[in-house]
Amino acid sequence: MSSVTPQQELNAALSAHSLHKRGLSALNAYRAFPGKPDGHHASQVVNALVRSGLVAEATEFWRGLGPLKSVHAGTALMKGYSLTFDAVDNAKALLREMEASKKFKPNARTLNAFLRCLQWNLGGAAVPSSLVRRVGDRSSLGYAVTAKCCLGLDCAAEFSELRKERDDIAAKACLDVIRMKLLKGEPVADEVELALDLTTKEIEGRHDGDARYRKHRMEYVRAEVEALRSFKGDPTGKQDRFVTDQAVSTEAGKTTHVELGSGSGKWIADRAKQDISGNSVWFAVEQRADRVWEGYCSHVLGGAEGGKVVNVWCDAVTFLAGCAAVDNIYVNHPEPDTQGDVETEASHMLGLECLKLCFEKLKDGGRWVMVTDNLIYGRKVGRDIARLMQEYGLRHDQRAEEDSELKRKERWQGKGGGE
Repeated sequence: MSSVTPQQELNAALSAHSLHKRGLSALNAYRAFPGKPDGHHASQVVNALVRSGLVAEATEFWRGLGPLKSVHAGTALMKGYSLTFDAVDNAKALLREMEASKKFKPNARTLNAFLRCLQWNLGGAAVPSSLVRRVGDRSSLGYAVTAKCCLGLDCAAEFSELRKERDDIAAKACLDVIRMKLLKGEPVADEVELALDLTTKEIEGRHDGDARYRKHRMEYVRAEVEALRSFKGDPTGKQDRFVTDQAVSTEAGKTTHVELGSGSGKWIADRAKQDISGNSVWFAVEQRADRVWEGYCSHVLGGAEGGKVVNVWCDAVTFLAGCAAVDNIYVNHPEPDTQGDVETEASHMLGLECLKLCFEKLKDGGRWVMVTDNLIYGRKVGRDIARLMQEYGLRHDQRAEEDSELKRKERWQGKGGGE
């Protein structure tokens, strides 16, 4: 009969803590281990801390690892920086440390995490072109192109190399180049022709899900390019709609709509286009700079009329803390803080701090609307909201909840479902 060693028990415990985003529990288990942890255990702790949003703690833990530092731990930390607002300096320092090391030099995964950090934090000027060509892969080239396009920087070297690949990554990069050139008033006929050619290629994936995703991505790129090819306007004068300094103020006398975690801004752009009142401002709040830029491009280059859209590069808590009262707040399909109904230590956009600010900033009669297809997560957020309603002395509308539940059952039964 085989016996489980203490190291294997620690490995299993750290894996579980990482899966459920319990970073502090992983750190405590590592420190309490009576034996001698190895580099794999150390990388699991870094990963657990990062997945829990505890990037500062992961950084401190990395600095004290000494000989247990590894490329796996460094890459996990780099992923944390890619998901952290305004972390370009930390990412650059980590990449320099790993480049100078003989033991844990960066690999393609490390580089891609670094490039995502630049892409999501307006750090395109720091793209290491020589390292991208020496260590990177197709994804690296794609990230480099997008990171530079967000700042209007020249990306000809990376793009000329990537366009030889003729796949969905090249097609998406081509779309970003088209957007950048249109914003600068440059001709895009060659890039449009290339993008339309790329999006007619057969897509192969490692599995059915991958193939479906890549096919969907090609269809999205083609639709965007088809819409942009007829653009003849002047994008100048609309630059103020991409706000990056977090100094955002609502406009007096205007109806204020806010979407938190707006992604590429498609939903809010469509809603604003339907708003012909001339008396509304729509704020698309997103922490990833490349998504903010994409939403900004869609609005500026899409010839959208209707309500004014302001694309804001900011985290939800900072935006809400700095803005005046708002009329409506929307959250569309937020990513759950963890899988399943389990306890987690992860920070999250819809944490209690954010929800409290939503309560404080909503005007009387204002609406807070969340759409999700994750019933477990929806109920979790609902419990937090019910707790805050009690704290703020707000009345729970039982009739509205019953009406909502009735409509849900009617829709389910209409699709052939049962009770």
